[in-house]
Amino acid sequence: MKVEGKESNLVYLEKLVVDVRIHGAVATTTWTMTFKNTTSRILEGELNFPLAEGISVARYALDINGHLREAVPVEKEKGTMVFESIVRRGVDPGLLEKVEGSGFRTRIYPINPGGTRTVLIGYDEELAMGQGDALRWHLPLAFAHPLEEFRLNVQVLKGCIKPRIEENIDDGFQFSDWQDVWSASQQWKQFKGDRSLTVAIPKATDDQEVAMQPSGNHYLYLLSAFPQGKKNAKPKPHRLTIFWDASLSGLDRDHEKELKLLDAYFNELKEAEVTLVPFHYTVGAVKVFTVAGGKWDVLRDTLGHMVYDGGTQFGKLRPEEYPGDEYLLFSDGRSNFGSDRMGIPSKPLYAIVATGGGIRWR
Repeated sequence: MKVEGKESNLVYLEKLVVDVRIHGAVATTTWTMTFKNTTSRILEGELNFPLAEGISVARYALDINGHLREAVPVEKEKGTMVFESIVRRGVDPGLLEKVEGSGFRTRIYPINPGGTRTVLIGYDEELAMGQGDALRWHLPLAFAHPLEEFRLNVQVLKGCIKPRIEENIDDGFQFSDWQDVWSASQQWKQFKGDRSLTVAIPKATDDQEVAMQPSGNHYLYLLSAFPQGKKNAKPKPHRLTIFWDASLSGLDRDHEKELKLLDAYFNELKEAEVTLVPFHYTVGAVKVFTVAGGKWDVLRDTLGHMVYDGGTQFGKLRPEEYPGDEYLLFSDGRSNFGSDRMGIPSKPLYAIVATGGGIRWR
């Protein structure tokens, strides 16, 4: 949460409820977030809500006089005009707007001294079929401070095979058979939020699922089919560039998992020329290493002794300046200094985020 234009702990996330319902290959996720003002002043907050590419916001609501008021979608220009018109009447409306990239932003005002405000954001995403003929739904959880209260409810429209949890936030969070759904629900106090949740929903390749919903005097139907796709092996890169985030926040990443990932990767590649580009608010000393027979001891030692300091500026990265059949970016994704617009590579770039809950490729 930003307060007065910068990240601040004056307003913090006190309570979070996440409700998830998965129908076929579509997951609807709703976050209900309650923020608390710790000061004796009236504050204005700005909430930035990042979403992955291809995910669309379906709901937005803001509490007005203690009750959540649902918003309606309009074109950005019209929304801004209506927002400013309402503000001139002395009323404080809610506006959720899409920002550059795939994130959304909303202004929260007023947040009274010692008081709370609640925001609801819901979104739909189409789940992709992955390994093992299963759809996968992922919930990243990383909070700067423990949540005083966190509740998670996940329902999967019942199929013949029980969903399995591949990454869990708590051993007690498990699915059970409830009416026509597989359901998992749990509540925590002082939740630290340093782990992620990944649920695999197995599907037979010839399965077809139909969902029906009434809408006025007619019905809407959703058909989900899971045909078996053809798999093509990815060509192995001969030249590889690694962008390694060496900013101070990089100390919080799980470097052991990052090195294990690279160990498995180089064991598969066997031979490669690797250009290492460490960066923080600027680019550090660039070095070139040779991987032979899957051995990469010198590069591993260099990464193991990396010094982490300063802010992060993605704008200093220019992939086209470095050789590579593909690029790997190891970072927490937070650019907090100067420009955050990195150059666009002409070859594939994979962003890897390693946390206490797992490692993610994007």
